[in-house]
Amino acid sequence: MNKKLLCIISAVLGAIILCVFVIFISCNGCDTEISDVIKSDTGVTVTGGDFEKDVQLVAEKLKLNDGEVMDALKLLPDKMSASDQSEIAVMDISVRSGDVKVQPNGKVKVAVPAPLEGVEDYMVFHIKGKNEVEELPCEYKDGKVSFETDSFSLFVFGASVKRHAVTVKVVGVKEGNVDILVWEYFSYMTYSLTSGEQKTVYAPDNNFTSQFEARNEEYSSLFAGWYNEVDGKMENEPFSTEQVLDLQVTEDRVIVAKFVADLTGFSYTVLYPGESGIPSGYKDGSIGHVLYVKNGNPDKINLDGVEFRGYREMYFGKGVYVPIPKEYYDVEGLDKVDYNKDGHYVVTYTMKETQLTSTLHVYVTSKIVDLTARTMYGGKFYVGNDTRLFETRKFKDQFVGMKHILTAVPDEKFDFDGWYECFDGGVVGKLLSNQPRYEFIAQGKEAMVIARFRIKPEYSEKRGVYMINLLPGKSGIPVDKNGHLSYLYYRPGLAEIDLTKIEVEGIRRTSNGYESVPLYYGDYTVDYDEMNFTKEGTYWVNFDSPNTNRRLVFISISEKHANITAGFEGNGRLIVNGDEKNPILSGKYNSRYFRLQDEKIIKAVPDVGNKFAGWYSIDAEGNRSEQPISLDTEYIFEQNGQDVNIIAVFEYNFVNVNMGISGVGDIYMNGQKLSFSTSHEMLSMGTIEKGSTVTLRAVPGKMSGCEYEFFAWATDYENNSQSNIVSYNAEYFIENVTEPINIYAVFVAKLSKIVADGYDAGFDEDGVFHYSLILQQKPDMQQIVVRGFADPENDEQVYVLGSLEYEVDASAVDYTKTGEYPITITLKRDTSVKCTLTVSVPGYTTYSYMEESEDFMIHGCIRKGDVTVVNSPDGYYEEVGIGKTLTLTAVADDDYKFDGWYIVYGNSDEKQFYSANATETFTINSDTYIYAKFVEKKEVELNAYALEYGKVYSSDPDGGAEALDSVKAVVKEGEKVKVYAKASYDYSKFAGWYDGADENAKLISEDKAYEFTVNENMNVYARFALSFIVEASIEGGGEFVDNPGETHVIFDNLPNNSFVPITVKEKEGYAFVGWFDANEGFFVGGDLTYVAKVYVNYGDISTGNLHLVARFRKTVTDIKLQVNDTSGFDTDNEGIIITEYKLGLNQMFYAQPENLTVLGKTGDQYEKLVRQTEYKITSTIGYNDGLLDTSVEGVYTITYTYLKDPSVKAVITIRVAEMFNFIAYSNYGEVGMILENGEKAEFGNGRHVDKGTKITLTAQTNDQYYEFIGWIDQSTQTPKLISTDAEYTFTVNGHMSILAEFAAKPVFNAFIEGNGYIKENGEMVEFGNGRPVNKGTKITLTAEAAREATFIGWFGGENFDVKLSGEQTWTFTINDNMNVMAKFRGGIIKLRHNAQGSTTIDDTTIINVELGGQYRFAPEDVEIYAEIYGTSNDMRLVLHEDYTIDYGGLNYGKAGLYTVTYTVIYQPEKQLKFIVRVLGEGDYENVWLHPGQEYEYIGEDGNGDLIVDYIIGENTFDITKIVLEASVVGQDSMVTWKYNNGYTIDNGGWDSTKPEPGTYIVKFIPTACPELYRIITLKVHNVGDIHNFTELIMNDSGFSRNNSYELVAEYAIGGNGVKPDASKITVTGTVYGDQNTQTFELGTHYVIDNGDLDFTVPGTYTIKIKAISNPECVVELYVRVYKIN
Repeated sequence: MNKKLLCIISAVLGAIILCVFVIFISCNGCDTEISDVIKSDTGVTVTGGDFEKDVQLVAEKLKLNDGEVMDALKLLPDKMSASDQSEIAVMDISVRSGDVKVQPNGKVKVAVPAPLEGVEDYMVFHIKGKNEVEELPCEYKDGKVSFETDSFSLFVFGASVKRHAVTVKVVGVKEGNVDILVWEYFSYMTYSLTSGEQKTVYAPDNNFTSQFEARNEEYSSLFAGWYNEVDGKMENEPFSTEQVLDLQVTEDRVIVAKFVADLTGFSYTVLYPGESGIPSGYKDGSIGHVLYVKNGNPDKINLDGVEFRGYREMYFGKGVYVPIPKEYYDVEGLDKVDYNKDGHYVVTYTMKETQLTSTLHVYVTSKIVDLTARTMYGGKFYVGNDTRLFETRKFKDQFVGMKHILTAVPDEKFDFDGWYECFDGGVVGKLLSNQPRYEFIAQGKEAMVIARFRIKPEYSEKRGVYMINLLPGKSGIPVDKNGHLSYLYYRPGLAEIDLTKIEVEGIRRTSNGYESVPLYYGDYTVDYDEMNFTKEGTYWVNFDSPNTNRRLVFISISEKHANITAGFEGNGRLIVNGDEKNPILSGKYNSRYFRLQDEKIIKAVPDVGNKFAGWYSIDAEGNRSEQPISLDTEYIFEQNGQDVNIIAVFEYNFVNVNMGISGVGDIYMNGQKLSFSTSHEMLSMGTIEKGSTVTLRAVPGKMSGCEYEFFAWATDYENNSQSNIVSYNAEYFIENVTEPINIYAVFVAKLSKIVADGYDAGFDEDGVFHYSLILQQKPDMQQIVVRGFADPENDEQVYVLGSLEYEVDASAVDYTKTGEYPITITLKRDTSVKCTLTVSVPGYTTYSYMEESEDFMIHGCIRKGDVTVVNSPDGYYEEVGIGKTLTLTAVADDDYKFDGWYIVYGNSDEKQFYSANATETFTINSDTYIYAKFVEKKEVELNAYALEYGKVYSSDPDGGAEALDSVKAVVKEGEKVKVYAKASYDYSKFAGWYDGADENAKLISEDKAYEFTVNENMNVYARFALSFIVEASIEGGGEFVDNPGETHVIFDNLPNNSFVPITVKEKEGYAFVGWFDANEGFFVGGDLTYVAKVYVNYGDISTGNLHLVARFRKTVTDIKLQVNDTSGFDTDNEGIIITEYKLGLNQMFYAQPENLTVLGKTGDQYEKLVRQTEYKITSTIGYNDGLLDTSVEGVYTITYTYLKDPSVKAVITIRVAEMFNFIAYSNYGEVGMILENGEKAEFGNGRHVDKGTKITLTAQTNDQYYEFIGWIDQSTQTPKLISTDAEYTFTVNGHMSILAEFAAKPVFNAFIEGNGYIKENGEMVEFGNGRPVNKGTKITLTAEAAREATFIGWFGGENFDVKLSGEQTWTFTINDNMNVMAKFRGGIIKLRHNAQGSTTIDDTTIINVELGGQYRFAPEDVEIYAEIYGTSNDMRLVLHEDYTIDYGGLNYGKAGLYTVTYTVIYQPEKQLKFIVRVLGEGDYENVWLHPGQEYEYIGEDGNGDLIVDYIIGENTFDITKIVLEASVVGQDSMVTWKYNNGYTIDNGGWDSTKPEPGTYIVKFIPTACPELYRIITLKVHNVGDIHNFTELIMNDSGFSRNNSYELVAEYAIGGNGVKPDASKITVTGTVYGDQNTQTFELGTHYVIDNGDLDFTVPGTYTIKIKAISNPECVVELYVRVYKIN
């Protein structure tokens, strides 16, 4: 042992010396500024990387629950998720120079002390980015994990343990679910699956239980079990039916949870939408029985996708609807439905076997449409009384005339602008209503409306904005490389974008530069240029904001537009049209559609180390072409009207080269010597281009006097596997390199002595392997360690040999023979150097015993020859050589006998029978246990068996013994046993005891009871024979022909298949009825002679003994019929058969006439008659399988005739006549119903009536908005009106389908434009949503003008542009929906306009137009609105009707200023003036104010001007510091003007030396363009003046806030309400100089102006609360006074 320890120490010291030597050689001449190996405080080392010496290696082990760590773990392969915390470690490894992290130059080798306790097999993952992870090859050795990397970040270390994937699938009905409980990254996770879903989870090998729970929906589904899936096929039988499955994972597997429907106990069926696309019709989700489908089926309704469900009641009246799989029901009528043809179709779903059905009436019609309502940004809407708010709501399948009340609700910062038409692509059309409440009516075509909202001025960010930009938002519009919205090209069809989702931003200046702010509708307007995505053309959508630029969206629609889609595979990027700044780095490039003849140039740029392989085309299925379509890196696509889909393919073009060394020597690669610091080290030599040739040369070396020689080039430095060997040639060439190179040069020492250590292979210290004949385990020679010595006398120079360096010869070992055998180990490179090990094969041992009996006694002995070797339980031991023999004799005691030799071999526990010979010779080939068995002399048994037609008994059967097929008796040899036999049938008898069951058996005895003497086991058989009896008797007036005078005869002892003829005859006054079974009473024959047959055939079917009766009956005087369950005929309330039936032509009627019971009267009683012998049936109507033939009209009979007297009969009469189906229904089930005899009529699938039947029905509506139109006959292809009378009598002369058609009544509505109101019968009237009236109704209205207004007439038409009358009082006759408007003019307070791109200065609007530009200002296109006294909504004025235009000589061909004037015709003092500036190159375009410095109290007015709140004594403001900036036509830069150097000031009375409270208008007038002067509104206040009103507390004033946040109140003239009183409002606010909220007093701080409020006159009045110290601080309240009708 000491010698062995010395060898190990010597080897270690030698290795250390070798390492030091090599390191010294390799470091000689190194740059002193480069650190080759750096080490962290935690023991991590990094070798290589060319780091400077002052760097620091930081290696920090991170907590697993850290957020960054958890994100990193999610990038690992899925199988790693099953790891425990003890199997995962994460380290952040970095090299830092100061505070800066630096990366290595090329690859480095990292060695990390084992981060996981007890783990020796590792996997290492490098987290290279947020979405990139790389698994690195690694090695565990000497307690460290080593790997190579070219960069530092997070590294994950995982235990390399076997992990298995378990895929769980769920199949069957959707009511089945599976919950999975599985361990994922240090915690349990639960997943839920439903039918059709699957999930793969992972678990460590045999070390974790995953739990799977199957949950079926109670009362609707059943769990069928867990099934294995093998090779994609589910096994037929489940491996478990337990719902909770705890699975111990030992292999990858796929398991399937199967659920089936529970289809029992249904009381009825219903239909659900399923995948049909039909909306649900009831709260429970089911669909109705009536379905309306638009002609052409644009909604893709699929009736085959309807889900058929059965209803099962559970408890307390509650139930569940269970889906029925398709294989369990039939569908009829589906093939008859024609979606392109208006009509009524019936589809029936029938559950098999149960015949439960559900019927769906399908009406294909051209009279229903879809409606859509939506909103733009700034609000939502609700429908009817449903307060839920929507941004979009679809109304499917609306009949023409159906309506929905929409109410728009603006957000807090927005006002409602109006309901507008809306078209595909977000194109907003004409205004439909400016009222929030809108009646959306279906009018025969698809329609969409949109609610638009306008930003409130106080919330607008428009102030100071001088330019607007368009952003895509959620519009779906792409942007170009500058971030601008792209020009759009489409083919005609559905739009791919939504213009209403475009976002608008404003750009304004700040003290630090510029800022962007969001703008909303109201800050700008949109002109859609009559955009239509279905119509070819070119469109410009114009976004315009006053005082700023315009932005346009260009859209071209043409069938000639096409697009190109380009992607790539591999490592590279795509450059489109030379845009290097925005390369396509992932995903695909889609050009979208663009113009014909335009082109896109797409360049494929491979990453470093990659090459471009070509452009390939992609077909419609996504398949790549086999050959490239181009090898040029630039692909030029000229738009020719055809779409193109291509892909660029990149291939990596370099491979890595890693070289290593084992032993002592040098390596030359391509002539260059490589340097290594240690043996067994593999280093990166960089990369080489694919296809290169590498030349390697190995030169052996020498160390410490020991010479080395080259062994081989190998992929591993240990010489243990031939598969690792690449070449044995010292010079090795690798041509056409295509794969990475990882290779070692292996050098070995020249040896003169070898020694084999077989300890790990089972050899002892002396080199002997003791072979076990029981285990039979041979030594594993791969486990031996062979050490070599260069100098036999120097044991310190020890070398461990690899298995490829020596050869093992174990051919001399014979494990089948006892002996000592050598194993020779020979050094391959010098066969004279050998050593040996020894295998020792032992002999076998035998043990001989006597097996104890049940009494634990020994009842014999074992002898070897004449010597007794065993006579006690101790047994006999003897060692016998392999294959030798041992002879033994077993001797039994008296009353016992030898029962056999039994053997147990080796370590087996199984005892085997060997021989029944008392003397036996055993051949020994293993350790053997031999047992001699002795048994007491055995008992014997008698088995008595009963053959056919009888039984055996253990005692007298007459004493009640049990009848048996066999009797078994166990007795000592020579004892007697008595058994009994008895026949089982009255037609069989005992035939004797036999010694066998076959025909050759011998008779033992004919005694039924027999006593047997049993000397050995014996079987006996009781045999029986057949013996039949036939007996017959007379009933009534008859006698036997062969035995006259006898009433009873017997024929006995008849063998099988006997025939007995018996003949009877009638006595006078009697008729023969027939032969009947005397016991059961059934009829057996009708002839006077009956041949009786008795038999038993195969299958034990027997006639048995026959007992017959011949019946004779007195003459029958009458017959009657009696119904039973199988006859098919009906009875009346008395239970008497109905004998007259009326059936429709071709009506199905099932009946079985022969199944009726026929009774005959004899004397005063009725007896059941026998068909064919006593009566016959004749029928004039045909029937087959019970179905009567009703195909021909007529009267038919079924007659039952008594044969002895044909005048005695019973008749059933069937009349077949033409009958028809009558059905009536309403087109509006909710508002219109059908009555019959005062009750609601339900016709279901129809009512069958005779031709000519009259049915009286009444149509009635319960909705004031609807009226009855008429009865429509829809029985034919062309429906026709029958009558308009609500009550009508129908005469049915054919199948009739009658529609009670209801329609919406005409609705009359009257509106007001201008300042006035409408009276009816002298009272003010408001029509709200309209008044439903009957056609022809006359309504007389009077229009009365309000203050300062004039009535100009009643108007109608779609836009109220058709004058109906100029009379104030006018009568309207209503025959259809009618809208009229009373128009008033005058009372105008002020005018406004909607001109785009304008700037307003004071009351003058300025429009800039570039000379020669495309834009033209059209004065007639400007919309003019008037604010009318006493109204809250502005009125749009009409050109020539309300106002005129003076163009002021406007000429777009000549630069200059032109004044365009709009004048109200009936109030000429009301004007709007436009200055149109036609600008040439260098003219000033717009002018803006800039304060010159920051003031907290300066704001903007929304028109580009400033508002200054100036507090005397606290603020300073110098108007001469203001800067004007101007834009110039044709120039990008701005012009700046200062006071007296570009502009002058009109101070408006302001004197900064003597400030006085008030409002001053200060004008800044540019010298070059005075018309573009800008204004500062200077508001001067004293400290303590009211600044604003912050809150008004309503108290009991009667005022409240509405949805628009207005303060409103109402008062009803003649009502009981209290008059609203503004003086009860508490007013709070702030004052200048103090921002704290204060409560103000009426009369001291503010006053109330009630205006002309008059509670006796209807109207809307404005009340104002005014601050005394600040007239501009005003709050308006509104009071509506109305009269109760």
